[in-house]
Amino acid sequence: MLVLSMISMVAMAAMAVYVYFSAHFASTRQMALVPLMACGMELLAMGLLSAQFVLVTVLLCALRVGILLCCVAELRRDRARQRRRQRQRASLARQMACTDPLCEVPAGKCAVHSAVA
Repeated sequence: MLVLSMISMVAMAAMAVYVYFSAHFASTRQMALVPLMACGMELLAMGLLSAQFVLVTVLLCALRVGILLCCVAELRRDRARQRRRQRQRASLARQMACTDPLCEVPAGKCAVHSAVA
């Protein structure tokens, strides 16, 4: 059981570091605290469970896997939000370039879009 605790602790710590440093938004970085707290709890309770409590051990393993899967899902959502934000900013920049008051080209025939196309 000690080996299982060590593997769990390393996995949770690695996930916490990975989520924290690869996240783009603060809410996702805060999500890194969940596996970090699980790692801390694992450190405090290391070796307390024995082979007699099989059901509790299986339940805790399922909980650990659930935490890791939730972190992966949150990272995917974070990356999708970041891509959407980048597309919106690029679209806004194109629109602002077309509505430039100093632009001598008529509004329907923007030089920026015709140069890109």
